[in-house]
Amino acid sequence: MKKPMLLLIDTLEDKQVFTSSLIEGTEYRQCKFISDTDSHRFNECSFKRCSFDLLDLRNSTFSDCIFEHCDFSNLEFDDSRFYRVNFNNCKFMGSSFYKAQISDCAYSNCLLDSSSFSIASLTDVEFSDSNLKNSSFQSIHHKNLSFKSIIMDSIDFSETDLNKLDFTSCDFDSIRFTPRLIKGLKIRYDQSPLILATLGLKVE
Repeated sequence: MKKPMLLLIDTLEDKQVFTSSLIEGTEYRQCKFISDTDSHRFNECSFKRCSFDLLDLRNSTFSDCIFEHCDFSNLEFDDSRFYRVNFNNCKFMGSSFYKAQISDCAYSNCLLDSSSFSIASLTDVEFSDSNLKNSSFQSIHHKNLSFKSIIMDSIDFSETDLNKLDFTSCDFDSIRFTPRLIKGLKIRYDQSPLILATLGLKVE
């Protein structure tokens, strides 16, 4: 997975910023972003504890950025594109990435409860030490997708090919998947009864 290509040369703190005025190479701290365009582009910037309330982020582009302690809860990223972006300690509760294209991105220590990645394309993407409870990964296309130390209770992988995915470091009490697409999934021994129960089988 490629890391963000980011060279910071300036800092802006505690300001209201129009999204059309983003400056490459800037670290934004505790700023509030206001939409003044129909298509947003976030490129080569760092964001710490920033507010994106009420922004419509559909069909936006994010490249070579780092977001830390930002709250994106209930926002829509549908049809957006993400390239070499890191999200650290961010909130995405109830957020939607429907049909998004996500490449070389990392979600670390994030809250993604009830988020949706349905029909998204994920290439070289890592979720680590995060909460994905009640989230949806229905019908996604993926390559080099990894889940490390994830809470994924009631996660939904319906119509997604689980081949080469590894859930051994994850925890879940239930999981939804399409039986014909489970071949190749790697799980722990203690997780097998949950998978078998979903298939209607009992272990005695």
